[in-house]
Amino acid sequence: MDENMNVEELANGFVNAFSDMAKAASEFWEACNIVTDSIKKQVVSIQLAYIEKLTDKVNKACFLTRWYYTRKLYKEIGKLDELVSSFYPSVPGTPQPSEELN
Repeated sequence: MDENMNVEELANGFVNAFSDMAKAASEFWEACNIVTDSIKKQVVSIQLAYIEKLTDKVNKACFLTRWYYTRKLYKEIGKLDELVSSFYPSVPGTPQPSEELN
């Protein structure tokens, strides 16, 4: 009878341990999602700051350099569009940022 009790206690201990591991894994996954969202927001804000800098260069440039910076600006806007769409999938029926530019 004592051996059966030990086996049951051992089995309950394993069940509790695996339950705690599942809870810890769930909490870790939530923490990873928070960190990932934070990184996404930071990357987008850095890219937006770079686009703002290029926009200032376009506004201050002469004809040839304006053409160069305008092309570079469109490429960076395209990169930002791809970046945002990969981070945040669109809802069907909503206009994409690239559609709004055209």
